[in-house]
Amino acid sequence: MITMHVISMLLTTIGAIVKTVLLLFNRTESFRKVQKATSLPIRILLVVGVAAGIYVVITQFGGIVPPWLIIKIALFIVAGMLIMYAEKKENKLLMLVSVVLFLLIIGEAIVKF
Repeated sequence: MITMHVISMLLTTIGAIVKTVLLLFNRTESFRKVQKATSLPIRILLVVGVAAGIYVVITQFGGIVPPWLIIKIALFIVAGMLIMYAEKKENKLLMLVSVVLFLLIIGEAIVKF
């Protein structure tokens, strides 16, 4: 289950990075094509990643959630919502902020485990 969690989180982040790069380099036509093709899969990956993460927390920590994990989950949900809103509005700054949040979350996960 942890493998599914890691894979879904990394794929979500890679998708966000690709879209951000396209948007930052003013490739709006390519951005729209990629966004249209990956919108539903990215949302599914977000939900699967959060669900798998919650399952891992319940099984690994015995249901006792450490405070750092609550912050991590909250940041991940905020980053996911930001990226969806930024894609819809094609907002470069918001896309960049959400990608940085995703990268911080992944960096924290690597440090913790």
